Amino acid sequence: MRSGLFILILCIALSSCDTNDSGKGAPIADNSAETLDVEWIPGFGFPHDLIAAQTGTRYRLESDRVLHSTDGGVSWTTTVSVLPDGWLEMIYPAAVTPDGQIIVGLLDLTIGDGVRARYHGLARSSDRGATFVEITPDWLGPQNVDVFLSRVIGDAFGNVFVEAYGDYALYRSSDVGDTWSKVFDDFECCAVISFSTDGTVYLLGQRKKVYVSQDLGLNWSSMPDGPFEDVLDIDFLNEQNIYLLGGNFVGGLIQGIGSVFHTPDRGNSWSRLFLPRLTMSVRSLAVGANGHIFVSVDDLDFHYVYRSIDGGETWEEISDGLPKNLFDTVDGRVRLMLDDWGYLYASVGPSVFRTSERLGGIR
Repeated sequence: MRSGLFILILCIALSSCDTNDSGKGAPIADNSAETLDVEWIPGFGFPHDLIAAQTGTRYRLESDRVLHSTDGGVSWTTTVSVLPDGWLEMIYPAAVTPDGQIIVGLLDLTIGDGVRARYHGLARSSDRGATFVEITPDWLGPQNVDVFLSRVIGDAFGNVFVEAYGDYALYRSSDVGDTWSKVFDDFECCAVISFSTDGTVYLLGQRKKVYVSQDLGLNWSSMPDGPFEDVLDIDFLNEQNIYLLGGNFVGGLIQGIGSVFHTPDRGNSWSRLFLPRLTMSVRSLAVGANGHIFVSVDDLDFHYVYRSIDGGETWEEISDGLPKNLFDTVDGRVRLMLDDWGYLYASVGPSVFRTSERLGGIR
C-alpha cells in the first residue's frame, strides 16, 4: 500500500535492466498468463484507512470514528471517537501496537488576520478509539505549523514511527508516544518506511537508495545499489528474500518504471521479474508468507491484479470482480495489502475489496 504516480515509457532493450543472465523472469507471451477465479468481496472501507494490527483485530479509521473487526473484515463495530479539545479530525494512516493501542495523527485549522493555517498533532487511544489523549510532541503542533505528518506506522514490537515533512525527519517512540527520538534527519531522500520479518527497518529513498537499520534507527547503512533508479515499494518473504518496486534509467531513457526486482541475498544481487505484457507497469506490490507475489498493474488505461506462485516465472490474473477502468480509481492505481491471515485487500476508488480466500498464507 503506497503513494506515487508512475509513467511507463517503453524501451527497446529490456534485457539491460537485469544484473544477471540466468534467464529467470524472462518475458513471456501474452497468452501465457492464465485467469484464476478469485472472489472479491466489496465494502471494506476507503483507500488508505485500513490498519493492519498484530492483535488479530483489523481497524478502519475515519475522520471522527474508528471501526474494528475481529473476523477478518466480515463485520465491523463502529466507535464514534471523542477527540482532544481543539482538534478538528483524525488523519490516517495510523499505528496500532501489539497490545491494541492506537496512535493517530490529528488535524486542526486556525483562522486569523486573513491567514488560514493547518497544523498536525498526535493522539493515543487505549479503548479501541472511543477516547483519545493528546500526545503532540514539541516538534509538531501549532508551534511548528511548517511540520506535517506524512505517515504514522507501527512495527510488530510496539515501536511507533512518524515520517514528518517540513523538517524532513523520521521520529520513533518506544513508549506509545510519551517520548520521541529523531532517528533519521535527511528525509529529503526517503519516502517509505517498512519492516522485515525480523524487525529490521527499511527506508526507501530516491536515486537508488535503500537505508537499513537493525537497531530501531540508531544506526543506518545503505543496501548495494540495484538496477533501478527510484525506489517505490518493498516487501519481504524473509530477511534475505526481498522484493522491490522500482524504476530504471538506462542511456538517458526511462525503462521499467513500475517494475518488480528480487534479491535472494539482501541486496547483493538483483534480477527483474517480467510480466505477461511489456506494456504493463506495476503500481503496487505484496508478498505472502507462502512466497506468492501479488501485483497491481496498469496496461493501456486499464488495471489488473496478478499473482505468481513460482517466484515471478509465470503469472495468473485474479482481477475478475474488480473495476478495471483506471478512471474508477482515486489516483490511477490499485493499492494492495496482505494481512497476517493471508487475505489480500485491493483499494479501488472509493472502496476496498478483499479476497474470500486466504491467498497469501498465514504469518
